[in-house]
Amino acid sequence: MPNFDAPIPGQSLTDTPGNHPWEKPPRFVKLDEALDTLFDRLMEPEKTAEMLALLDAGVPAKSLTEATLFSGFANGQWTPDLAILMAKPVYAMIHAIGERAGIKVVSKFDTKDSKLKDMMDQLAETQGMEDTGPLPDERIGAPVTGTDREISRNASGEALGQFKEQQMPATGLMGMVK
Repeated sequence: MPNFDAPIPGQSLTDTPGNHPWEKPPRFVKLDEALDTLFDRLMEPEKTAEMLALLDAGVPAKSLTEATLFSGFANGQWTPDLAILMAKPVYAMIHAIGERAGIKVVSKFDTKDSKLKDMMDQLAETQGMEDTGPLPDERIGAPVTGTDREISRNASGEALGQFKEQQMPATGLMGMVK
């Protein structure tokens, strides 16, 4: 079912500027002030408990760092530039909180041996979804094979399209244009 509530392309260019938090000046412009405030929030008991639960489930510290920093940007707390400067200290803080709690902190997704993958598989089973193949980390850098694969089938079972094996021209992809 199509979603007709999506914005029209270019709609943001006609909106009144300043309607969103990221369109206004950020709350923090100094690295020390932003880090102090964020570290204070991370040390609040309810925030720490949530973070420890995620770390214990196998969510990587890097992912928590990125989500935290993006959330701060989206809520008008800091600019993307300041978020980049905050990344390493915030990651170190999240990692240290997890280690101090006795959790083996995962730095990045390990799709071969991960509690998170098991949880996602269980969720997929309960939701009636099927495994769509490797996670994005496994697909990046994987060789592209030239085998024929069916895209989809019509009601009578005939293939509607296939990927065909092609040789890469010496001139690159632009050499394929005629």
